[in-house]
Amino acid sequence: MGIGRYKNDLGSNLWTRFDIEAIANFNVLTNEGQLTMFEGTTFGHLGGRVAFSAAVGKTYSDGPFFTAEYLRLARIDGDPEFIPHIKRHQLTLGNRWWFGDDLAVEVSAKLIDGENVDSFADENELSVNFGLIF
Repeated sequence: MGIGRYKNDLGSNLWTRFDIEAIANFNVLTNEGQLTMFEGTTFGHLGGRVAFSAAVGKTYSDGPFFTAEYLRLARIDGDPEFIPHIKRHQLTLGNRWWFGDDLAVEVSAKLIDGENVDSFADENELSVNFGLIF
């Protein structure tokens, strides 16, 4: 469950968004894969995500954007040896170029630091991304 919305209170060309999300996950591991756990292991996390976004421009206009996100999930069920608490930071900086009302190209750089929510592996990533929005 989450809540958030875009606002342009800071000026007609600066849009900001603040999001807050509550997260509860309960899982059963049915296939151990590469983890050294037993089949049937249960685990759960409870926490949330907070994010801030800012974009310059008007709807369907070219412009830069920025996002910052923090995710924190505390382990509430599962073996502490295998199931960690999850903390994750993510920063993104990019630009969009619109071609009409329904097509855009996006280029961004993303920095991620923390635990992967699916594999629980420590993740330190710097990536450059190219995207098409339609």
